[in-house]
Amino acid sequence: MDVLINIARNLTTDQCRELVEKDMALIEQVRRVNGPVYLNELSKLFILNRVYFKVPEWDAPEAMRYRGGWLPAAPSKDGKYPSKEGKYGILFPVEMESDGTLKLSHGGYSYYGGGYFPLKEFNLFQERYGARWGDKLKP
Repeated sequence: MDVLINIARNLTTDQCRELVEKDMALIEQVRRVNGPVYLNELSKLFILNRVYFKVPEWDAPEAMRYRGGWLPAAPSKDGKYPSKEGKYGILFPVEMESDGTLKLSHGGYSYYGGGYFPLKEFNLFQERYGARWGDKLKP
């Protein structure tokens, strides 16, 4: 996680978007040759989006519109997605410690729901939350 955070801290929003676009193109090439894409590759972009942008722990359901999602393997007793006062756990599986440090939550998680669209989510998070460390000028 520390490596990902260090990379994210040093990217402009344009550079980060380009990284997501290139990774999606590579994933699509592999999918065309080998069939279904492993969720492991998409999960890296899922986490990058949550690290790069100032995603809050909880937000309204429309912040989840471009994805199924990675949810805790052990759902709540009622079997529903974790929610709090009508808001959903958008930051999961990333957690923010009391000192502001980001970390991956412990425990297992599984993918639920429809397709995941990392670039659309990137654009939504950029508009809704902004970059966590501010956008930097290109060197």
